[in-house]
Amino acid sequence: MTIQKCVLSVSRFLQAATLPLMLSLSNFNWHDWPFLALLGLTLVLAALSTTSRTTPWTIAALALAIIGSSSQWALLPLALAQVGLGWLLATQKMSAKMAITGWLVELTFIQIMLSANLTQGLTTLAPIVFALINGLLLLCVWAGNLPLWLLAVLGLAGLGMGYWMQQFTLSFCAAFLVVASVLNTRRIKPNPLPFSWAGIILNLTFIFIRIHG
Repeated sequence: MTIQKCVLSVSRFLQAATLPLMLSLSNFNWHDWPFLALLGLTLVLAALSTTSRTTPWTIAALALAIIGSSSQWALLPLALAQVGLGWLLATQKMSAKMAITGWLVELTFIQIMLSANLTQGLTTLAPIVFALINGLLLLCVWAGNLPLWLLAVLGLAGLGMGYWMQQFTLSFCAAFLVVASVLNTRRIKPNPLPFSWAGIILNLTFIFIRIHG
């Protein structure tokens, strides 16, 4: 694995883990081996998304999915589905935009899996927050293919829904608009690394604003 792919793998791991972990940090325990296994699964899936050597990473992911679900067997189908989706995305030849789109879909379900483990269940708001943030990033990925009016309508709809549900603040909406104005495929090529960094920035911004208001 090249240095660039290693950086992308770590970036995607951070993109997936930061938000669910920080939202439920009080529930995190370093001795919670099943959750640590799910974090390992997240890292392996991030690596699987960047490599052409899929077999060893898939085997490792299957083992970690089983270990990670041992405290909540209800999570096993979701964990195994992520392994299957990760393998499928890694073995298909896709355009850069489609590859990033596939990762954002997988990312959303990984975050749901981590959050469900930490909270011993799942609130209805957590998946919506994950889906909204990743959906807004998806608009940035496809900005070059969408007319400006549709891009504006979809973006405002996503931000408006988050604000209406009292999950997004005006500060977060402004932060997203700044990120989106710089990072979109009307301005840059669809390179996966900047979009992962943008996801990390939005996750940390969301958490910072939630903590400090």
